[in-house]
Amino acid sequence: MTIRQKIERLLRQVSYLRFKGFKLYADDLLNGKRTWSLESKLISYDKYPQSVSGSSERYLSIVDRANNNPDDFLRFRSNLQYMTILEHVDRALGAEYWEIIQKYRVSTKKLFKYIKNDLCGPSRFTYQGIGRVSPTNLRYAKVCLDIEALFGSTSKFRIAEIGVGFGGQCAALYSHQSFSKYTLFDLPPVLNLTGKYLDESEVPKEKVEKGKMVNSYGAFDLVISNYAFSELSRELQEEYLEKVILKSAKGYVIYNDFTGDGLSPMEATEFANRLPNGLILEEFPETHPNNCLVIWGEYDLSKLQLSNNF
Repeated sequence: MTIRQKIERLLRQVSYLRFKGFKLYADDLLNGKRTWSLESKLISYDKYPQSVSGSSERYLSIVDRANNNPDDFLRFRSNLQYMTILEHVDRALGAEYWEIIQKYRVSTKKLFKYIKNDLCGPSRFTYQGIGRVSPTNLRYAKVCLDIEALFGSTSKFRIAEIGVGFGGQCAALYSHQSFSKYTLFDLPPVLNLTGKYLDESEVPKEKVEKGKMVNSYGAFDLVISNYAFSELSRELQEEYLEKVILKSAKGYVIYNDFTGDGLSPMEATEFANRLPNGLILEEFPETHPNNCLVIWGEYDLSKLQLSNNF
């Protein structure tokens, strides 16, 4: 690099710093050093065509890499391929989640400890009052408080989650109020990664189990699925309805407005109509037009934060 190029680069950095402020500049610089990409595709996947994530070679390649390489496990959340599926909550959306968390006026040291954890190297941003944290962790924490507002304490709940990612929601719920049992439903390689993540968290092994699609489960107290059930084929959705969802007294599902890839999933209205006391609410904050929140069972809407009118 020539002297002129070095000067031009320095001037660009100064201009960027003045525009964004030191904290934002530092966040971007540190996150930029963390992010990484797969050098090549590892394996070809055609085993899981009934879901969006199961059809993504990029996503399953990094899951495989994190499962089999200890160094990559410690940094998989900052992988660019992985971030297109799960770690794509940006700074601005994280700020909205953080605002809602504060408005709930419910805090526990364990939940805040979870929010601040840096396990598996996610991108982090600086927020007033809590410091530099993962916006994805803030989303999981906000969902915890939504669930508490709607359904009360989860401490004695048997919970099932459809589409668990890396287990962040499970870890957040345990940090906030715990649960009796947590059953995880996802693709086999994803469940392996979730197991590795939860082993490093504070969730006791005896409280977690891998779900199997057999019609032998007892009743659940709560089913959760955020941006996952709505990305399944109709055939797989019907199986989950029969074997998991309709066996649950309550539910919290963030429903994607998804129509692609030939999966033909049911629309949110049809889904809600098949649930006991099913109700469609706006997604707040909105992550995509026409996304919504579907809940069912016995719930209390009086404490749920659903708008900026606090």
